[in-house]
Amino acid sequence: SWENPGPPPPRPPPPRPPPPSSCSASAASSSDEDDDDGLPTVPLSSLRQKGSPPGPLWVSYDGTVYDVTDFLAVHPGGPEFLLRAGGSDVGPHWNLYRQHFNTSVPMEILGGGGGEMFGGRVRAVGRLSDDDAEVLERECEEERKRKNAASAGGGRERVEEEDDDPYAREPERWDGFRVHGSTPMNAETPLDGIAEGDRGYVTPSEKFYVRNHHPVPAVDDPDRFRLTVDLGPLLPSVGSVSYSLDDLSKLPRSEIIATIQCGGNRRGEFD
Repeated sequence: SWENPGPPPPRPPPPRPPPPSSCSASAASSSDEDDDDGLPTVPLSSLRQKGSPPGPLWVSYDGTVYDVTDFLAVHPGGPEFLLRAGGSDVGPHWNLYRQHFNTSVPMEILGGGGGEMFGGRVRAVGRLSDDDAEVLERECEEERKRKNAASAGGGRERVEEEDDDPYAREPERWDGFRVHGSTPMNAETPLDGIAEGDRGYVTPSEKFYVRNHHPVPAVDDPDRFRLTVDLGPLLPSVGSVSYSLDDLSKLPRSEIIATIQCGGNRRGEFD
């Protein structure tokens, strides 16, 4: 008797990019002629000139230069994040926003000389020369260190050279989370952990879902810590206000029972 074999097995997904140890500007070509992949050599000066609208927006990754102009409007994190990498290498930015390494989507977009995703087109336009790649590598390394220190908040500006990972000092978390990404932390609470405690419908703080976009700032010196809040949009006459931990502890406390969910910014397109 005939048996339906069913659908063919799914194709394996493209490989995910490895988390960068430094930057992605690898040496590409030692001549001014076209490289083996048919892409011309692009001078670093040309890459730098195309870093912001209204003209073309170019970025580089792994020695290849990409035109991401059409992708700007549909970038899942918003155009402002992609603009920060305009005219330079995306390595330092991806080292901080490591959501790019939790999925194969970035490599699907960049692979094969570019591609289309979310309705936006990415196109490979050339390769960096050896000399330009080395220059960009040094600049990227300095930029990565600067971003790591800046992302540390008030207490991690003294990051050691051998331990400058911005996620090196993440806090300990409940081991029952369903973790989708650890750097930055993206974890959901299992159903059996959502409602606990005396009231039976309040999720304990340590089990509340985590949806971070950056490293958690480390407070090494509580006396120096300051939280600055920009109240200008609501209270123009007040502007920005800075609070110490002692100031925060003296503020009145209120309790509100609320149901909260993560917005899941374009999550479905990555799952």
